[in-house]
Amino acid sequence: MRKDNPFKWIFECDEAVTRMRTALTTAPILAAPRLGQPFLIERDSSSKGVAGVLKQEQDDTVRVIAYASRTLNKHEAR
Repeated sequence: MRKDNPFKWIFECDEAVTRMRTALTTAPILAAPRLGQPFLIERDSSSKGVAGVLKQEQDDTVRVIAYASRTLNKHEAR
């Protein structure tokens, strides 16, 4: 997008916003942890940030307990 090229809002834009809103407000919904059961940890990192997901198997389904992420500062990113 450039300021000399106006953006045209079309029907596909409405559909994309609706899909994004649905994805952000539906499953996976965070589950309450069951402290007597083991946890699964997924993690990822790059030169710019780190992220992780805490999961747990509950009722034969892996459920998300928590998400975490942050951007690395300039000293950590070296």
